[in-house]
Amino acid sequence: MGGPPGPPPPPGMGGPPPPPGMGGPPGPPGAPGMGMMGKKPKKPSPKPRQKMKQFNWTKVPDIKIDKTIWTNLKDDHIKLDLDELDDLFAAIEKKAPAPGDAKPEKEKVVQLLDTKRSNNTSIMISRFKPPQGLDVNHYIKKAIVDFDVEVMTVENIQILQGYVPTPEEIALLTEYTGEVDKLGIPERFFLEMMSIPRMDQKLESYLTERTFETRCSSCENGIAAIHETCQAFVKSPKWKKLLEIILAIGNYMNGGGARGGAYGFTIESLLKLGDIRANSGDTMMNYIAKLSDSQFTETRDLEADFPKLEQSTKESIPMIQADMATLKKGLSIIQKELSESGPGDSFTRKFEAFYNQGSKRVATIEERFEQMKNSFKELLNQYGEAEKPDSQETLSSLHSFVTALDRAKKENVRKKIAAEKAAIAEQKRLEAEKKRAEKKGPGGPATPTPSDKGLVDDVFSQMMEGRAFGKRGGGNDRQMAQAAADEALMMFNKLKKT
Repeated sequence: MGGPPGPPPPPGMGGPPPPPGMGGPPGPPGAPGMGMMGKKPKKPSPKPRQKMKQFNWTKVPDIKIDKTIWTNLKDDHIKLDLDELDDLFAAIEKKAPAPGDAKPEKEKVVQLLDTKRSNNTSIMISRFKPPQGLDVNHYIKKAIVDFDVEVMTVENIQILQGYVPTPEEIALLTEYTGEVDKLGIPERFFLEMMSIPRMDQKLESYLTERTFETRCSSCENGIAAIHETCQAFVKSPKWKKLLEIILAIGNYMNGGGARGGAYGFTIESLLKLGDIRANSGDTMMNYIAKLSDSQFTETRDLEADFPKLEQSTKESIPMIQADMATLKKGLSIIQKELSESGPGDSFTRKFEAFYNQGSKRVATIEERFEQMKNSFKELLNQYGEAEKPDSQETLSSLHSFVTALDRAKKENVRKKIAAEKAAIAEQKRLEAEKKRAEKKGPGGPATPTPSDKGLVDDVFSQMMEGRAFGKRGGGNDRQMAQAAADEALMMFNKLKKT
């Protein structure tokens, strides 16, 4: 057991010699220019006097030490009570088991990564199912290098992009000088991936190839929907005639006021037509729909002029532009990888033709995109609207109006059918009343009088009580039945005359 450290030496006498293995005081400063530039020299590691318990810290890689707090910390200046450390933290050796009781000692796995990164990497690796007997890390590496399309699905590529070795992980594994077999599976995975040149660049290239067709089609369909819809609203004769009708109605209704005498109105104003309610209960939209179907038949089937209007409302110019930027960025990465792979490389064989064809297709998409933007700009100019970065709001307003007009037309048809049915029912009722009046004779009431009703009620009452058939004396049952039938016939004839 060692006691506490002694008092400091007198000034100028210097300190006691360092304990064995702890190193001496720092030497004189190095020559100018040596400083902290570049990779730091390997730091001496003092060897303890006996086996100690381990402090499982995570070392900051030497290449990251510069410009950190660690640069100015000098742990070799710290005087430690080694006797006390040995006494408190020496590794206690286990007693040797008795003969026959010894169990094979489980091989200790060396973990260099932090626990969270290690666990997540293990979970990620478990997604891949290599053939029997093939190491999973080698299987993943081969799939990346050879671009195995069955393994390199979009989902797997995106997951692997989160497990490209970082510079810190590369430095940590490079400094490891022990046996590779003793490393954990996550550490061995990163060692395997470190041997793939430009792994992140390859994965991004693969992702571009796997998503290229879907992204291109999305851009092309969106551009076509917006372009064709904008062109239709500029050129459609039906649409122009309908706007003339609405303008005439609006100027008449607003005549003499500040809103009267208008040469035109904003697209957004179309949506307010449904708010104007007629005294009959219908709206202005119902009235315009009626004019379209009756007086101005050239405006019928308006929605047929805009077959892609609904789709265009789901598209966004900024989103299409973002997808195009993603396509261009992906092709740029492929071009860079091609330039660094060489003519005989497997990547070049698989991606050179794809890059050439893809570049031409993206260039065509860019041309159509500019045409679409010009079409939207023309639409805004034609209707006196301010410039907007996106078409979605404007086309959604137009879609809402066209849909509301179509709905109003269908509502008008339903009301017309209901009115016709009501008119037919009323006609039938009047005809029935006329027939009843004719049966009563000239001047007779068209409906049964109270006396008629009393007669009918009396006849039925007699029939229910049996008095209508009277009481027959003598004769057999057949005679009684015949008499009852005759009596009933007479009663029904009375009813018929009423």
